[in-house]
Amino acid sequence: MGEIFDRLDDYCRQDYVPFHMPGHKRNPDLYGHPANSIKEQFFTQWYMHDVTEIEGFDNLHAPEGMLQEGMKRAADLYHSEHSFYLINGSTAGVLAAISATVPQKEKLIMMRNSHKSAYHAAMLRNLNTVFLYSNTEEETGIDLSVDFETIQNAVEQNPDAKAVLVTSPTYEGISLDLKPIAQYLHNRGIALIVDAAHGAHFGMAEYLPQNAIASGADLVIHSLHKTLPAPTQTALLHLNGNLVAEQTVRDYLAIYQSSSPSYLLMAAIDHCIQMMQNLPRIQWQNYYENRRKLSERLKKLQHIRIYDAFSLHRMKVPELGKMVIIPKKGWMSGVELSNCLIRKYHIQPELAMPGYLLCIMSVMDRTEYYERLAIALEEIDASLEGEVTQETNDIDVIFLHPESVMPMGEAMSYPQKRIALTDAANRITAAFVCVYPPGQPLLVPGERVTPEMLQQIEQLKRAGCVLTGVDEQGISVCITED
Repeated sequence: MGEIFDRLDDYCRQDYVPFHMPGHKRNPDLYGHPANSIKEQFFTQWYMHDVTEIEGFDNLHAPEGMLQEGMKRAADLYHSEHSFYLINGSTAGVLAAISATVPQKEKLIMMRNSHKSAYHAAMLRNLNTVFLYSNTEEETGIDLSVDFETIQNAVEQNPDAKAVLVTSPTYEGISLDLKPIAQYLHNRGIALIVDAAHGAHFGMAEYLPQNAIASGADLVIHSLHKTLPAPTQTALLHLNGNLVAEQTVRDYLAIYQSSSPSYLLMAAIDHCIQMMQNLPRIQWQNYYENRRKLSERLKKLQHIRIYDAFSLHRMKVPELGKMVIIPKKGWMSGVELSNCLIRKYHIQPELAMPGYLLCIMSVMDRTEYYERLAIALEEIDASLEGEVTQETNDIDVIFLHPESVMPMGEAMSYPQKRIALTDAANRITAAFVCVYPPGQPLLVPGERVTPEMLQQIEQLKRAGCVLTGVDEQGISVCITED
């Protein structure tokens, strides 16, 4: 296990009396003693190892001991100048990165399909946001990310921008060529923030794309739990270069993270880092071979297409962590295919959209997982023989370009009311409307609701997509004088 866990375990085996938080007091009788059921065993071990910032256990927000050493191990693994533990997930890292880089009311250039945490940061800082719109695959609506020219044009039109935020890899696994982007921005004194939440495994083996840190990004956010063996809510923020002050980053992390961080989560981060440092090369090779064989096997499907995302910055280097599965239009929708995999085969995809579904793979997958997925898709594909009888996946998620009428923060503080979607055309939205997951907004507060947007929202709802910000009562809009 990691060194932080070893310290916890050693301490908890001793007879210290806990006249401190947390309130469960590491009492082994909490769920029965001796622990007989799985539930009792789980909670007994959980509570026994759950401590707070007591003597000898360091302080996340002012580390000097074992937490500082653990973050140094993370920096060594990723070759960053500074790495910080995130126990509030990548959300806290995105919030801190933007806040530390872009002063109040200054300008941030960001990808429109950024995670909602980036919008929350822009709202809290009252930033002037300039959006970068991605290219999409026409057939499915898959986000193909932005290109260098799009970023260059935005910077030339907004030379006063303090930072550019990009998502790389995207939720579907598309990566940007970050090195020339970083060089271009640095020549203009602009920081590059990379939301690489889905790329914590990049750079770990020669079969994987280059990490954003090696490409020159100033701030990089990694969700360890998305593609590495770590529990939900664990992540890292990396800082490089001299455009952003280390202490400023620490200050904002102290704002956006809990003042009572979980030592269980921090022990898990440390354990994950040390696992990756010591993971046998053969395990990465097996990961690559399993993915390669699966992709080759699924190419034989007749009615289901496999889209394996490839990194753009190293020719033909596959992003092994993502597989997009696309049923042919008219045969079955992505949502229907996902439901079939879940109910009949007990295979749970990460995301289902009208035109496709997304599966996340990691180095911790068992070979049998790939076999079960292959068999399921082959059986479903064979069942689709015959005439096309439906048009259920003829719906594409296209990020439209709604008009911004007022800043996000102003719109959210405006008087507002809930109205039916049928009455919302040309009103100003007071809430985020997102397809979730992944949590990328279709509408943000302060934007005008267009008939085209309402039509897409209705289509997505009928297709079975989960939307936040709209419900049976409708949508929240600003109360204006019109």
